[in-house]
Amino acid sequence: MLVIWVYMEQYVLLFARIGSFLSVLPVMGNRSVPVIAKIGLAGFLAFFMYSASGIQTISLPATLLGFILVAMKEVLIGLGLGFLSKMLFAGVQMAGELAGRQIGFAMARTFDPTFQTQASIISEFYMIIMMLIYLILSGHHFLLEGLADTYRFLPIGGDLAVAGIQVPFMKMASGIFVSCIRIAAPVLATLMLTNIALGILARTVPQMNVFMVGLPLRIGLGLIAMVLTIDLFVIIFQSEWAQFKEGFAAMLHLLGG
Repeated sequence: MLVIWVYMEQYVLLFARIGSFLSVLPVMGNRSVPVIAKIGLAGFLAFFMYSASGIQTISLPATLLGFILVAMKEVLIGLGLGFLSKMLFAGVQMAGELAGRQIGFAMARTFDPTFQTQASIISEFYMIIMMLIYLILSGHHFLLEGLADTYRFLPIGGDLAVAGIQVPFMKMASGIFVSCIRIAAPVLATLMLTNIALGILARTVPQMNVFMVGLPLRIGLGLIAMVLTIDLFVIIFQSEWAQFKEGFAAMLHLLGG
């Protein structure tokens, strides 16, 4: 009976890390996915990981309070890893917001299920394309494999080695802004040239209402530039994804000491 209770404790702690990770994981963590499906998937993955390869554990506390503290730490680990997985997606969302404002779609907004906020329609367009690329590149498989590897570097009940994680974390965080500028650059450059041309036109032809002409012109040229540079967006995201995988693996090694 005692052995069964130990197995149950390990399974609950395993479920805590996996469930919290899936709750914020891109695609799987969307609000559109039913909570029952998330719980069922987390339970299945916990059972599969535990029975397939076995999970390393440190001696678990004998008191209820100690068990709750360990469970809270497992939840924080899962949420932290899920937050890291969303960093790259945040850069794409920022690029869409920036491009949408410059095009003139700042007021046209819709609900973003990934970040559970209101986002521009250009941002949603970029996010949908990125989600498709993410699934094509088996990004969800990589993140689930990374989650399984966490139990090798961060066993249940073990101590976290937070020393030295600042450098890769700051590198991944700065990558949000780098990817934002790289993705939105074609649209921003097109609209900047459009603004320059409209300014020259306003000086040479004062009778023309530049504001009435400029708004539909900016929307049209911005959308054309966005569509024509979709291939460039795919290339940029693939390179950013490769850098993200390196940073994610480096974080796991450092956390495990």
